[in-house]
Amino acid sequence: MSNLKIKKNAIVIAFIFFFILNACDAAFQFGGQAVDLPPVKFFLFSCWVAFRNVIGYTLVALSLVFLLGRWSRWILVPMYAACVIVESSVIYTQYVFHANLAEIWQELVGNTTFSEIAGFLSMTVSVRSVLCMCFMLLIIVLFARLMFVAHYPQRSKRAAIVGIVLCLPFMAFNCVLMNWHFGVAQTKYSNFVVSSVLAFRRMKGVRDACRNERMPLRLVKADGKSPDVVIVLGESATCNDWHLYGYPRSTTPCMDKLHAGGKLVVYKDVVGTQPATVSALSLLLTDVSFDDLAKGHWTLAGVYREAGYRCVLISQQYSVSDTTSTMFGIFNGCEKRISVAHEFGKNVFDEKTIPLLERELSSCDGRPSLIFIHLSGMHYPVQNVIPEEEAFFSDSVEADVLNGYDEKARDRINRYDDAIRYEDKVLGGLIDVLAKSKRPAALFFISDHGESPRSEGWRDYRDEDVYCVPAVFWFSDEYRKRFSVKVRAFADVASRPIQSDEMTYGLLDLGCVQNEFTDNPKVNFLCGGFKGRTPRLIAKGRMVFKRDLCPK
Repeated sequence: MSNLKIKKNAIVIAFIFFFILNACDAAFQFGGQAVDLPPVKFFLFSCWVAFRNVIGYTLVALSLVFLLGRWSRWILVPMYAACVIVESSVIYTQYVFHANLAEIWQELVGNTTFSEIAGFLSMTVSVRSVLCMCFMLLIIVLFARLMFVAHYPQRSKRAAIVGIVLCLPFMAFNCVLMNWHFGVAQTKYSNFVVSSVLAFRRMKGVRDACRNERMPLRLVKADGKSPDVVIVLGESATCNDWHLYGYPRSTTPCMDKLHAGGKLVVYKDVVGTQPATVSALSLLLTDVSFDDLAKGHWTLAGVYREAGYRCVLISQQYSVSDTTSTMFGIFNGCEKRISVAHEFGKNVFDEKTIPLLERELSSCDGRPSLIFIHLSGMHYPVQNVIPEEEAFFSDSVEADVLNGYDEKARDRINRYDDAIRYEDKVLGGLIDVLAKSKRPAALFFISDHGESPRSEGWRDYRDEDVYCVPAVFWFSDEYRKRFSVKVRAFADVASRPIQSDEMTYGLLDLGCVQNEFTDNPKVNFLCGGFKGRTPRLIAKGRMVFKRDLCPK
């Protein structure tokens, strides 16, 4: 190293190593975010991500060299080691387990036992993974060696000024990015710790709610007259592509028929609060409000179980046995969790939930049932969530909606509409099962968020279509006879502006679970005096929903 004639080679070493790290990050990250981009835009987008990452992290490393001189190596070496390990762990987790690291990773790490670590290692360690880890460690050792033999600039007023000047654009750039576009503009490492801590604090209410430590007061227990309740959680459904909401294409024939027969209540003005599944369902299925994310007491399933219901989750998504995940927690109260994939094997479709619903209703052991059904829905890529034979729409079928779109966009819209039509068929099948049970039964369908199939990125978080979610309420003849007042209450508010996180208390009314909030117009959207949030806020409170939800 002494033969290398570079006066301030610590700067070069730091730049090269951190640039390589960020280039790897860019290569891994941009593919998932630049969905369906043409080649030129795809290349430009990858360059943008690489540039963003250099600004977001490499510049900090250079600043530390100028600010601290040789003392910077005591910060840069552990920082680089941590980033390499995090990067490799994230890639490994996402590719092998198809799962993201949870926002509450601090709590998860703190609660992990040695036996769980041993079990994980025994399941994942292979020759390939060991070689990769050795390579990562070799990179870290090489970086540490070079940083400890490198020449550093002399600490001086000028060096401090250079370091500060380098830090200032990074700080300004990062602040702008974090308030712009959630997906494209996240800087991964520079705000990794800060954003994780903020997320940890922000989701305190959800974590508290998942513990079910404080049930509502005056909770009336269920009896033999209580109805069966099915809450169907759709995925990525925007109501602007539902014929039921005025879309020209016949995407919802089953729902249209039920609605025409007076058996379906359609909520015309529901706005989702969040553009991502976990955060959206965390607010829908707990008492946590979008207005106060730090306060939570119970989950919907927890209250139903306390009231005497048998609670079951039938899931097409996530690992229903992963007790460390937020998704597991928000269904806390379910005494049984069924993975559709484990029941039928891999690559199964939503219609497989129909026989599972029938089976669970027949094994209710005398108690009323609350059954959550979490579907794959219309999640991208939509061609993977429906059978090939269910493809229905093409450029020649009700093609007026395709005017002005290029070939790729037309295909996206056709496939998305196919998925909605298939979802409609699945909902029809679930309703048939409930109708045949001859018990008072109700089904409530709501989607977590929408998609924007007319956008190149599928889900553009700034697109208000992403927050336009369908919500429908079906009731059996027995339910209407026994709970006619309840049916009328649900129907009377069908046109009321509401957000999905404001529906939680009303969903307790679905099963006639009476409690202290039943007649509270501040929280229960079924009460006549309910006003809801004004204005309606979306996307972590940074955007205001400004337009009518659906065609009138």
